[in-house]
Amino acid sequence: MTQKVHDVSTARAAWEETLTRPIGDLQRELAKRAPEQTALNAGTVYRDGSIVVPYWGVEYAVRVPEYECECPPGTLALLLYYLHTADGAPLTGKWVAFRDVPGGTFYHNAFQGYAGNRLAKSLGDQVAAFKYVAETMGGVGEPFGDAAYRFRPLPRFPLMAILWQADEEFEARGSVLFDSSAGHYLPIDACAVIGSSLVQKVVRLVESRRPKPPAMSTTPLTSME
Repeated sequence: MTQKVHDVSTARAAWEETLTRPIGDLQRELAKRAPEQTALNAGTVYRDGSIVVPYWGVEYAVRVPEYECECPPGTLALLLYYLHTADGAPLTGKWVAFRDVPGGTFYHNAFQGYAGNRLAKSLGDQVAAFKYVAETMGGVGEPFGDAAYRFRPLPRFPLMAILWQADEEFEARGSVLFDSSAGHYLPIDACAVIGSSLVQKVVRLVESRRPKPPAMSTTPLTSME
C-alpha cells in the first residue's frame, strides 16, 4: 500500500512539474494571437488589456500581451494552457473517463489513484457530507451513483465527481469524469491536475467540517487528601 501511495504522489508531482515548465513558450505563442479570438474560444472576456478567466470561482486577469497574472505558477500554467488549447468546440454533454480523454490511456490508473480512489477512501461512508460540500461549491446534482455532482472550474471545462458508498458486496468507489470535449480545452497533464484538484477541494472541505477533538488539559493533576 505504501508503495502504491508513493507511486501516485510521484505521478501527480511529475504532472504538475510538467505543466509549469513551458510557461514561457505558452506566453510567446499566445502573444502571436488576437486576444479577442483567444478569449472567445475560451468562453472568457477580453477587457482593459486583460483576458479575464474564472477559475474555481475566482476571476484572474491575464495581462496581454505579456500573458502574466498575479497568481501562483501552477495556476498561471493552467490558465495559459486553457487559453492556448481552447478552440471553441461545443461541449458534448457526454461524460467519459480519464482513459478516454486524448492521451489519457497510459496514465489512467495513476489518475484514478489520486482522484476517484481518494474520493472513495476519504468519503465513502460520508455521502451526506459529500452532497453538502458539493452543493456549497456550486456543484449541480446528477443522477449517478449514490451521489454525483457536476462542476465548472473553467468556463468550458466541466467535471463530474461520482461517489458510490460501500455495501455488503462492494467497497466504496469514486470516479471523476470529463466532458468528451475536454481535449479541445486542456492537454492531458492539465486535465489530470484539475481533476485531482476537484477531489482535493471536496475532501478538505469535508474534513474541515468534522468536529475537532477537545484539547488536552495541561494543568497538572493534584492529589486529593
